[in-house]
Amino acid sequence: MMMKIIGRLFGPKLPRTDSGFSLIEMLIVIVVIGIIATIAVSRFVGATKSANEASAVSGIKLMIGAESGYQGGSTAATLAQLRSSNAIDEGFAEIDGGDPDTLKRSGYIFKITTSGTQYVISAIPASTGVVGSGRRRFGADNTGVLFTDSVTIDTHFITNEDLRSGTAVTFEE
Repeated sequence: MMMKIIGRLFGPKLPRTDSGFSLIEMLIVIVVIGIIATIAVSRFVGATKSANEASAVSGIKLMIGAESGYQGGSTAATLAQLRSSNAIDEGFAEIDGGDPDTLKRSGYIFKITTSGTQYVISAIPASTGVVGSGRRRFGADNTGVLFTDSVTIDTHFITNEDLRSGTAVTFEE
């Protein structure tokens, strides 16, 4: 019996038939998957922000048209008036517990500031930061010229002077 145990311990080594991956191989695979996931997520976030910004510009253009139709030369309409008259669609939703003249759509918060026949339309990202909903704020006034600003994106354009502190941009139809 003792000889069998000694024979097994010190006898000829048989080739191992274990199959599988080593710890190093598994770690390399996990690191590669992590790198690919990081690249994919960053591209997805960037595409989402670009889509939200395009939607914000579209929303501002829609509001400019709605203001032109609503005004009739007397006074500029607030967001609540545009929404109640169905001049803008249901895609513009009220913010929970917020100002009725502040609506949200596609990751942007819209606001119209009025003064007589003059108005300033503004759209800011609903959230900012790395995974926020946008990188810029947008605005327009009676002239229909779109302005953008990527420095102060967490406050609305309120006055024409504030709006013109941004950069005028042109967007293709």
